[in-house]
Amino acid sequence: MSIEITGLCKSFGDITALHDLTLTVEEGCVTCITGPSGCGKSTLLSILLGLLQPDAGQVKGLEGKRAAAVFQEDRLCERLSAIANILLVCEPEVSPQAACGMLERMGLEKQHHQKPVCDLSGGMRRRVALARALLAKSDWLALDEPFKGLDEDTRALAIRELLAQSRGKTVLVITHDEQDIEALGARHIRLAAW
Repeated sequence: MSIEITGLCKSFGDITALHDLTLTVEEGCVTCITGPSGCGKSTLLSILLGLLQPDAGQVKGLEGKRAAAVFQEDRLCERLSAIANILLVCEPEVSPQAACGMLERMGLEKQHHQKPVCDLSGGMRRRVALARALLAKSDWLALDEPFKGLDEDTRALAIRELLAQSRGKTVLVITHDEQDIEALGARHIRLAAW
């Protein structure tokens, strides 16, 4: 089922983040949302994830659906290793070997897998956050700037792994990078500033 967003509004005091937003996120496809800073992209994602309540409007198609997310911040447990951060949110059937394999396919060498994430670089941490979302059991993915801090080669590896792991899932990606849209073969929705 597609995600149907109708008449969505959200304000924070005098600041309007979303005003009468209506759009459809197609089921089983990758959709990229772009737009100027402050146009409500991250707010939209937070509403879809149930972290914020809209002031008006409705969302259909997410009832009973389980999401996995990458936020603008990595939201990792600083003292846990890369592998422990991934396994913390995954079902028991995801093994440490599976987590290692995914990190290696995204270019994070094995020597870094058992280090506390507080000792990793920003790009390394980003790959851990993305691997965690991809291995978590989910029906759809919500990704906010998932490739930020990654160099061109590492970004290509991460995109390849995202496409491989999310085949058949609904994926919603917030991005400022037009190249992401092309690399992901994504449908593009551009939000306007309010």
